Amino acid sequence: MAACGEDAKDRTAAGGSKLVAIRNWGIVLIIISFVMLLPMFFVHLLPWTTARKVAAYAFIYIAADVVFYLGIGLVGTEWAVRLRRYLNPFRWFRRKGGAGG
Repeated sequence: MAACGEDAKDRTAAGGSKLVAIRNWGIVLIIISFVMLLPMFFVHLLPWTTARKVAAYAFIYIAADVVFYLGIGLVGTEWAVRLRRYLNPFRWFRRKGGAGG
């Protein structure tokens, strides 16, 4: 009977490490999506036509968005809500004391 319990613990530990690995890949994808947005600052410097620049902006944004949402799908909704709270600029300068004038 003890062997069955140990086997169940081993499976749980292995499943837990898989979940951590998947979550880490999701975090990496989210970071990559932000890095993918950096070329948008330099597209206007290229000697392209306006139509080509607009297409480049759209492609960069859509590709980064797809990678971001794939990362959110891997990390899960709980982590995504924490990330959204962290990135909300209205929370950056809020007082720690709570209500008060």
